[in-house]
Amino acid sequence: MPTYREKRTLNELLEKFGEYSYLTGKHLGKKYLSTLDIDLRKEEFPEKLVAYLEKSVKKLVKFLQTSYDKTKKGLHIDILTPKPLDNETIY
Repeated sequence: MPTYREKRTLNELLEKFGEYSYLTGKHLGKKYLSTLDIDLRKEEFPEKLVAYLEKSVKKLVKFLQTSYDKTKKGLHIDILTPKPLDNETIY
């Protein structure tokens, strides 16, 4: 786990970047809490694509029977994994 500690407050991060994220990887029993960040709303996405993505992701969340947080761009889906996940961008 990284040992870096953010010195800016959430309000400062929001003011500068318009968003913030939180570090997952907390050990829970024999698993680790990980979060899948799905951005459904991007400027370059046509509305038809956003509607399709929202429908597909709702099916995924229902199938996984997992918790999630709505964000202004999409969802953070909480999952338990056998080891902490690397921070990667998936397209």
